[in-house]
Amino acid sequence: MSADTANIINIEFWQVVSFFLTFLGVCFGFGKILFAQFKTALDDRLALLEKMQAKLEMVEQSHNELLRQLPLDYMRREDHIRNESKLEAKIDAVYGIMSDIYKMESHKK
Repeated sequence: MSADTANIINIEFWQVVSFFLTFLGVCFGFGKILFAQFKTALDDRLALLEKMQAKLEMVEQSHNELLRQLPLDYMRREDHIRNESKLEAKIDAVYGIMSDIYKMESHKK
């Protein structure tokens, strides 16, 4: 074999065009498949976010209801201390009056 005739490949123009179009078709097909998978994943994420948003709204409503109900059911520590101080002052006043009455009665005898 001579060097001039070895390994010569003849490709016609229509074969190059068909290979190129086939390559573009395969790339387009893979791109379409990738886009469909991306869209599916994005839709799943969006559905999950919507579900989480609904749960968050439910928790916020529950929290707001609890905050609205707490003052009706429970007394704050400062309010309890203030009420106890008032009661103790009244009891001390009654005790003072009763001890004065007792002293007055004991002096009469």
